[in-house]
Amino acid sequence: AIDAVFYGSLQGGSLYFPEGSYRVTSSIYQKPRVNFVGDGSRKSQIVWGAADLTNYQKGVVYCVAGTDAAPDFVFSTCIEGMSISGGSSGAPVALAIRGHQENCRFIELVLSGFTDAGLEALPFSSINHGITFSDLHIIPMAGATAAYGMRLSHVQKCVFDNITTDISNPNHYERGIYLYNAPILNVFRAIHTEDCKYGIYLAGGANNVFIGLEARNSVGNGVAHFYT
Repeated sequence: AIDAVFYGSLQGGSLYFPEGSYRVTSSIYQKPRVNFVGDGSRKSQIVWGAADLTNYQKGVVYCVAGTDAAPDFVFSTCIEGMSISGGSSGAPVALAIRGHQENCRFIELVLSGFTDAGLEALPFSSINHGITFSDLHIIPMAGATAAYGMRLSHVQKCVFDNITTDISNPNHYERGIYLYNAPILNVFRAIHTEDCKYGIYLAGGANNVFIGLEARNSVGNGVAHFYT
């Protein structure tokens, strides 16, 4: 279905995921200009169903153009109203993106069942910019005690809005939201982190805006809610 939309006469469009659970045993590659649209983050769910990680590549859903060695630009790509999960056996990363550049949106998502990171923007030789991350609920797999809610490289001019890094006791995060490789001109609004060693952690960067940050720490492992 992805290939049919991507290679079709319009070279892009939307795939609809009706309410239900979609079990996958190999990573889904989302191509540029191919949108995934579900019936809601609690209704349409992509779940890792394999007993091992033989066919797992970077994420349960992996959004990429080109290859890892030579990622290309991605425009106008969206995932909205869905859940992406590592399932009962767990997967390292729920959603991985690379090469997303302009007018890309990730809206109303639940990312769960991961052991390493809920969402990862992989290192890119250029920059990831113009991305909107909105209404995300991020929950690690039970027992994952050093996970990252979001781990992002080279992000500039992106919007992070209404994001919660939640827990499934007795979990805690190493970092709720971690940005590295020069995060510049990003906006963070209505961010809630729970039981993170570092709630929001920026390695370098400049001119970022933060509005309405909130932290809850009941496990007692916290070092700093906001660290630059």
